[in-house]
Amino acid sequence: MKHRKLMSLYIILLALVIASMVGIKRSNGSVIRDYADVKAEGIIRIVTDYNSIDYFVSDDSIEAFQYELCRAISDLSGFEVQIMPETSLNECFKGLNNRRYDIIARNIPITSKNKDKYNFTQLQSWVLRKESVVLTDSLNRWLQVLKDNGVYP
Repeated sequence: MKHRKLMSLYIILLALVIASMVGIKRSNGSVIRDYADVKAEGIIRIVTDYNSIDYFVSDDSIEAFQYELCRAISDLSGFEVQIMPETSLNECFKGLNNRRYDIIARNIPITSKNKDKYNFTQLQSWVLRKESVVLTDSLNRWLQVLKDNGVYP
């Protein structure tokens, strides 16, 4: 009888632990995505603003500065770049936080609040998750190569 009660208690505790682990997984979203994950998938997911400076459609072609810079990053890195336009900065940050995007390619002011939470590239105010250290370093190198070769000022 004592063993049955003890076994029941263990089963209940095990169920609670499993339920807690599932809840934690759902609240945190997916696992950390950094350079190794991008390399394995071969895709960098970038979100940018839909406007005449960053990204826009003209007739049957896509144009603008951020779009051209993303394409140059793709050519240099060898990764496919998926560019998704989003006009809401809040939605960009939500997508970055839940790992829908790897990079926000917009000129974003670097505030102390944002700097504590996110990584910013050195040459362009692009934003990455704080834990994406290797991807940030790689992106900084690619941007420097593009700048050195006159691809952008």
